[in-house]
Amino acid sequence: MNMKLNKKNIVLAACLLAAVIGAIAVNGYYKKKIVQNDPVAVAKQVGVEELGERADQAKLSMQGTVKAASKIDVVALANGTVKFIDFKSGDKITVNQPLAELYDSALMTNLYNASTNVNNVNQNYRNTSMVTDEAIKQAQLGTTRAQEAVAAAEIAAKASKENYENAKAVQVKNGQDIKSNAVVAVGNYLNTINSFLEQANYIIKAEGSEQLPGIDLTLSVRNPGKLIAAKNDYLAAHKRYMQLAKTEINSSNVGSVMNDVVLNLSEAKKLADNMVDVLSATVAHSQFSETALLAQKSSFTGMRSSIVSTQAAAQATNQSLDNFELISKQQLDALANAQRAAENQLSQAKLAQESANAGLSSAQKSRTQQLGLSQSSLDGAQGQYQLLENQADDLTVRAPISGEITAKSVEVGTEVRIGQKLAEISQIDSVKVVIGVSPEDVSLIKLGQKAVINGVVSGAVNQIDPAADSVSKKVKVEIVVDNKDKALIPETLVDVAISVKPRGTSGSVYKLPLKALTISQNENFIFTIDKDRAKKVAVTLDRVEGEVAVIKTDLSPKTLIIIDGNKLLEDGQSVEIKK
Repeated sequence: MNMKLNKKNIVLAACLLAAVIGAIAVNGYYKKKIVQNDPVAVAKQVGVEELGERADQAKLSMQGTVKAASKIDVVALANGTVKFIDFKSGDKITVNQPLAELYDSALMTNLYNASTNVNNVNQNYRNTSMVTDEAIKQAQLGTTRAQEAVAAAEIAAKASKENYENAKAVQVKNGQDIKSNAVVAVGNYLNTINSFLEQANYIIKAEGSEQLPGIDLTLSVRNPGKLIAAKNDYLAAHKRYMQLAKTEINSSNVGSVMNDVVLNLSEAKKLADNMVDVLSATVAHSQFSETALLAQKSSFTGMRSSIVSTQAAAQATNQSLDNFELISKQQLDALANAQRAAENQLSQAKLAQESANAGLSSAQKSRTQQLGLSQSSLDGAQGQYQLLENQADDLTVRAPISGEITAKSVEVGTEVRIGQKLAEISQIDSVKVVIGVSPEDVSLIKLGQKAVINGVVSGAVNQIDPAADSVSKKVKVEIVVDNKDKALIPETLVDVAISVKPRGTSGSVYKLPLKALTISQNENFIFTIDKDRAKKVAVTLDRVEGEVAVIKTDLSPKTLIIIDGNKLLEDGQSVEIKK
């Protein structure tokens, strides 16, 4: 009985297995046929965007010392005792302003003696007719001095000519450099404008069809007029930008182009102001979260600050172009005047030499020429008196430049020598912040990198020493800061922050819309586009910030990722980017 049942079971199982295999074959055949004939099996429409900017930034924080960008010592031009001081640290002074008075008893005695000598030589003039031998000696001395004066004047004339030619060559080179730098700067300014306009248009959709998903439902709902104003501002700024972008910029036209760039930045700032108002008038909703709205507000506040900074830089570049020609002409005119003065001095020295020679020859022939030589002696005495009088004038110490007194080195009663420092004058419209960076951190800092001073003042890294200090073992780094508003005080300590990429980062960190990321138990992945086909790429999820995912990947920032249509998409599937 058991044997019969076993045989029956075996036959039944065989029949069931055959039925299953037949069903699978039929099902596979029909599935294959359906796929081959399915009209939907065409390229899938998807929306894309670039991966975007990296988000892997850290900050180096340290203290630095503020230093004046330029300063000069006020030194004594004569020996003496300080008898009066008319300045203190912190005073603002102008060029040639009297700062102190010195007293030198020996100099004043010599000046008195020189005055007496002038009177004596004048008396000797009356006795010249009786002292012919002495008069001839004076005449010979006059010719010797005249020859030395000619030689000195020739050296001075040659030097002044070389100074003028060298300065002229430098001015030509500086003019070319300024214009070349301005051409580069225009490109940077236009890139900033273009990036900002694209971001603004992605929000308000003044033109084109792309817009930040979900924002259109409540965009500027509290104040629709702001949206209209923002769109008008965008169109005006974009029109000027397109005209500038089509212009071939060179050294010949960079001045006029820079004027238009400044105007374009003004239009961009106006748009930035309206964008902030538009987002303030926008409310969150189910398709556009409060987090996403706050992120956009923060982003456009930052972009507005960037536009303002770029506008200031463009105005400074424009001003440097305008001022260069005037300053160059003034400098060359001054050198040309100095050259003409030296040439006149040479001519006068040669004339004096001829006069002295003629006087010496005539002194041997007549009493009249002897009197002429005596007059020459009188002139020498008067010249000596004038020299001492000039030295006495040097007892008044004057400011060599305009600026601010940042150091005081003497008090009333101090004995000073020629060249001794009395004070220090600094010009602090531009300052340097000096920091010491550890050798392991200095490799993270680059020339031109931005730095923030005391959390509000912006500067740029200008110099990095090639070696560390032998005592502190730290590398000196200088940061140049515009200090026209006097926010920073020289010789004070300030807090410095520099954004850098942290060490040990594996891959780069990016922010992208959360909807572009597929999160599963086994992996997290996104889809990119490779030759019109979807490519599945595994990524590491760092964190989620509202509607934004922060991921780590080795992909390029320019990689196109699929943000719409990525659900139910398969690796290798044909795709087409939505227009």
